[in-house]
Amino acid sequence: PTASTSRAITLRPGSTKILVTGAAVDTTYGLAQAGGADGDQWLTDDYIGGANVLLTPDTNMVFTPAVADGATSQYWRYSSGAWIEDSFSVTGSGIRIVIDDVNGSNTIQSTGAIAINGDFPFPAQSATLGGVPLTISSQTPSVVNCDPIDIHTTDLPYGEHSLVVDDGNYQGAVLVMVTPSEANQYKTMSGLIPNGVLKDVAGAADGHQVEIQKYYNSDVIELFENGDVRFYPRLQNDTAITRWWHNGSTWDSGPITIFQGSFDEVSWVGTPSPPASVAGKPYSYSLSSLIVGDRPMLLSLTKGQLPAGLSLNSTDETIEGTTSAAGVFPDIEITASNEVAKSIVKTTGA
Repeated sequence: PTASTSRAITLRPGSTKILVTGAAVDTTYGLAQAGGADGDQWLTDDYIGGANVLLTPDTNMVFTPAVADGATSQYWRYSSGAWIEDSFSVTGSGIRIVIDDVNGSNTIQSTGAIAINGDFPFPAQSATLGGVPLTISSQTPSVVNCDPIDIHTTDLPYGEHSLVVDDGNYQGAVLVMVTPSEANQYKTMSGLIPNGVLKDVAGAADGHQVEIQKYYNSDVIELFENGDVRFYPRLQNDTAITRWWHNGSTWDSGPITIFQGSFDEVSWVGTPSPPASVAGKPYSYSLSSLIVGDRPMLLSLTKGQLPAGLSLNSTDETIEGTTSAAGVFPDIEITASNEVAKSIVKTTGA
């Protein structure tokens, strides 16, 4: 009697070959342009012209590093129960998206233009900002233009985000800074005060972003990190402006009414009595507790001279510096002024 047995064996490509089974094959740029369909198998060398080869299921090939156009090699395709041998010629192995900049400065303003400059070998199919889809309005091989985006309609806070362009085969990315429109300003809150711009917002906290306009008619509006707002010149009480805030997850907006728009005039409530300075030692004498009235406050010397090396600091409201010789302060007049008035005081220092 004669007996026979059989068992399944697995055929694998050689150690210098790469094999894929076609899926979503690219009949325009891939090996499948010469024929073939999903489910067919493609086999080629894994090292060609001094470059490592990655053959993807869509039959496109990635060369690392890029090889010169015109380099050739063999490949084999298994289709309908038979192997077919053919060759290919490399074209554009170095093709990739290169983004040079966005708007020339890698800055995008809310509701502002978005021009992505670079090298785009194939038409861009999509662009995103921080994962938010952008609408491509026009494009050339060197620039992709997108419609403006209102950041308030997204969940993105102001700051740095990744902008990505995808052409279906390759992606290019760049970090961009997202800022308010030219007419607005924003701050990330720190040391929130009770009666600031977020005074009636539930859950308001340090780290949230607040945005308001820079001007009301011709008046300048200045926003501070603690939520305080100042106006130059002063705004009338009950003036309403719009604010936006980002709570770390999403944007919201609403009006805020000015209730302390009028300035209190400046006046001295005490007499400065700065001690004598010592040669070579840092000197600082605070005037803040002696002055009342709305800030910012401007300090100036009306009469007399400070000892050499010392000066008035309006920001810190101090006399400060370092003298090269001992100094005294008799017969000196200091003027404090704000938007409303000014007041003069005479020192009684040594």
